[in-house]
Amino acid sequence: MPENRLDRIHAAACAAFLKKGYGGTKMEDIAASVGVGRSALYASFPTKEALFRGLVTNLVEHALPLERILQGIEAQTLPEVLGDLIARLTLAMSKGAGPVLHRLIIAEGAQFPELGRAYRKGVLQPLVTTVEGLLELGVRRGEFTAPDTRLAAQHIAGAMIMTVLWPRVFDPRASKAKVLEAANALAGMLLYGVLKR
Repeated sequence: MPENRLDRIHAAACAAFLKKGYGGTKMEDIAASVGVGRSALYASFPTKEALFRGLVTNLVEHALPLERILQGIEAQTLPEVLGDLIARLTLAMSKGAGPVLHRLIIAEGAQFPELGRAYRKGVLQPLVTTVEGLLELGVRRGEFTAPDTRLAAQHIAGAMIMTVLWPRVFDPRASKAKVLEAANALAGMLLYGVLKR
């Protein structure tokens, strides 16, 4: 499928999910919005769940490229790497499909548990595993203190998601600059909690 058409499908799916929710969105409406036949949409995404997973994959590949972010970390201290990772990924999750995915999972996750499973597998597990690995390395090097690195990594991921949701849900008039400011503030606060003193 051409990249442009895929981008249009993702954008139409996000708009439909925001307007009608996951349960109320019909694949036919997305196809009509994009200007493709139902068969063309179903050839790429045989189910609505597959389309949701496609949004998660797109978020991970384009907005949350962990491998690319972690390249060249040898030149930085672990606090710099972790702080940069937290700030950049929080900001990345605030764009594109990120906020839509979070809202769907919160609003409809109980009714459609496959949403949470797809997000957990595609986004949370790689994120938590990466942060946990950085924390473990920092503990071994004497730069961090974290009695339970897995739990600390889960809390960091949770704080990142809440930072993304806050301006969209609780303060929708906040400017985009506030998201960057909040992401940097979050990184500073979380680092302070794990730095060895």
